Amino acid sequence: MKKFIFSLSLSLLPVCNAAFANIDNQVSTDGLVVDNPFGANVIIFDPSMQPSDINNKILQIYNQQNNPANNYSVDFSDNRYAFIFMPGKYGSASSPVDVRVGVYTSVIGAGQKPDDVVITGAVRTQDRPNLGGVTTVFWRSMENLAILPTLGSLTDASIPKNQNVWAVSQASPARRIHVMGDLRLNDVSWSSGGLLADSRVDGTIYSGTQQQYLTRNTQFKAWNGSNWNMVFVGVTPGSQIPGGNWPNPPYSVIAKTPLIKEKPYLVFDKVSNQFALNVRTRRKNVSGTDWHIAGKNLPISSFYMVKPGDSAASINAALRQGSNLFITPGVYHLTDTINITRANTIVYGMGYPTFVSDTGKPIMDVSDVEGVQLAGFMIDGGPVSAPTLLQVGSSTNNKTHIDPVFIDDVYCRVGGPNNYKSRAASCMTINSNDVVIDNTWLWRADHGSNVGWTDNVGDYGIIINGNNVKTYNLMSEHFEKYNVLWNGNGGIMYEFQSEPAYDVPSQQAWMDGNINGYAVYKVGNNVTSHTAIGLGVYTNFRNAIWMDSAILAPKLPGVSISHIIGFWLGANGNSGYRHSVNNDGCGVNQGSRLCQYSEWK
Repeated sequence: MKKFIFSLSLSLLPVCNAAFANIDNQVSTDGLVVDNPFGANVIIFDPSMQPSDINNKILQIYNQQNNPANNYSVDFSDNRYAFIFMPGKYGSASSPVDVRVGVYTSVIGAGQKPDDVVITGAVRTQDRPNLGGVTTVFWRSMENLAILPTLGSLTDASIPKNQNVWAVSQASPARRIHVMGDLRLNDVSWSSGGLLADSRVDGTIYSGTQQQYLTRNTQFKAWNGSNWNMVFVGVTPGSQIPGGNWPNPPYSVIAKTPLIKEKPYLVFDKVSNQFALNVRTRRKNVSGTDWHIAGKNLPISSFYMVKPGDSAASINAALRQGSNLFITPGVYHLTDTINITRANTIVYGMGYPTFVSDTGKPIMDVSDVEGVQLAGFMIDGGPVSAPTLLQVGSSTNNKTHIDPVFIDDVYCRVGGPNNYKSRAASCMTINSNDVVIDNTWLWRADHGSNVGWTDNVGDYGIIINGNNVKTYNLMSEHFEKYNVLWNGNGGIMYEFQSEPAYDVPSQQAWMDGNINGYAVYKVGNNVTSHTAIGLGVYTNFRNAIWMDSAILAPKLPGVSISHIIGFWLGANGNSGYRHSVNNDGCGVNQGSRLCQYSEWK
């Protein structure tokens, strides 16, 4: 084991291919010497370090992870990182800590509560002016820390310094965050997020150019801004959401979250002198954060530490021994399926670890058991098409789950790498009942390498066959058939964003029977109960392509779809969709770009 005292001099650490080679290092904090069990691409900071040293190391990674070539290559690289801040205070007004967050980077506080880690300065992202602005700022996260903002924007000097700029789009959540000032969700140009959950903002949240956003179980002083759909679920009573009736402004407010178990978070347990994962308590019909709940610390020793070089065989062997999984940053090419068969198994990743199916087998199969929680990783289609990449439950049944499977911040991608054509028939298939999906982005790539209608082939984003499934912040884009196919009864969906595929070659190639085009959101023909609130459907067809309906659903009393926003983004002038739901409601086209449809039932 290498013996680094990490706080002595960050500049002394060896660097290999811009990744910090601090594997098996140690860090000193509060007089304790703590092992870093997470590997080379997890950087641990402690309060004894100088702000300038912290900033220099973060900047080195950020410069690598934030578009150094002025193209999309970094978005499809294998580089993955996590920054862990040990409990304590970092920076000051005169010497701020500037945590710049690039792609595939997680920023994590290791305190029991968010205020155990306080960063004076910023945890921030920035615009990509030559690559779609903020609409391509994907795959980065922050959680479980407090920020006293003093730095404002990296791009726009007119943005006040007391605003923490978290300008992101899909797959970039902020969880369990305390902003001791204002929070800004955009930088300069358009943005397409996002999720803010289990957090507190002392000042105002400025949504700016955000097209849509889900704010869940969060407290804030005031909200400023709206574009297409802002959805609030279980926010703390007293948080000031401007009044009015949808779409003036386009706010959807659901007073209580029907069922939630927050994502587990990393802590440092001073009693045992080791890291642990705090598993949260399940809550029903609630508003506000869960910070007052202690949760349960699972020692890191109860986890199998998945590191680059691991295979499905080694991971499955650990699972059979009763271990949970802690996935460290890296890209894992699998030739077989990871099988989760034991109730209450926790699978947790940080730094956007990514599993790739190399042989056409599902990446992960979860049995129909209680208490499983999947959090914080990506699943990618490989060169051989898989029937699905993540399956929960082998088949449908009538089993009711008191403690169902929760899926938090798990993302799917089909397409983009430069060394193979990525394929998958579907990203996720949910057969179990009562599953809760809290923030996902399922993306058939529209840019990158090996991207095209017959190259990165993917039919469905998600197929939901189970009953009483709930999704919060469901984003699914560019699949060649339905982005969402929801066959189960009793489904609840709060906040949905989708774009049909840009690259449909011809109308003849894209027919759903006699219907022009595939709806982005299809409620199955046999469904009798379904609730969906806050849907965004945006078209950008390159060819002359029409969808008859953005959404398809049975016309039954138990099926309700509300607050639908459609927008024609551009591209071919002879394109768009004709109706919002079935043959009802407005459509979008070059001459009528915006559609706002209040309620269909």
